[in-house]
Amino acid sequence: MLSPPKDRSPPGGAGFGEQENPSRTSLDSQPIRVTAAAPSFRRSTAGLGVRPVDLVVNGLDGVRRNGPGWMAKCPSHPDRKPSLSVTEADDGRVLLKCFAECSALDIVQSLGLTLADLFVRTTTTHMSQSDRAELKRRLADTHRAVAIDGVSFELELVLAASDTLRAGIPLYDSAHDRLASACERIAMAREVFRVR
Repeated sequence: MLSPPKDRSPPGGAGFGEQENPSRTSLDSQPIRVTAAAPSFRRSTAGLGVRPVDLVVNGLDGVRRNGPGWMAKCPSHPDRKPSLSVTEADDGRVLLKCFAECSALDIVQSLGLTLADLFVRTTTTHMSQSDRAELKRRLADTHRAVAIDGVSFELELVLAASDTLRAGIPLYDSAHDRLASACERIAMAREVFRVR
């Protein structure tokens, strides 16, 4: 016998059956937003000796040091206090964690960057053939891991919408738009697995 579905909040907050109320201030009251990449000068500085972490931190508001990294206001959702953790890994890549559960893709797009801007550019000019092959394999593994994480998040969103509909609560237009975006992202992830 199947147990009843867990009571869960949909990723991204309101929009799945909850009425949007601008006077409320909790994160749960915020509608799901699909952010478009803003034009930015920063993209042109990538690969010119600018550390990826500097590229990210310089584009954020409310930045303060926090141990080995920084806390800042997340650009992907309305933030009253810092909820975005930014850390530089040993290999120079940028690690992002939004405690309101914004995806890394949404965060970098809000900054006018791409996910590639979170990583140190590696030149392959002086690499051996085997080193280049190893780099290509590791990059493909990373792309697959990111795609799996992204698909998992998008499927949670689809499940939350399904639970809402099953409860007889209609979806708002913003939720339909976000679900369309989820379908596009799942399709893009499928392409990652087709590349060999």
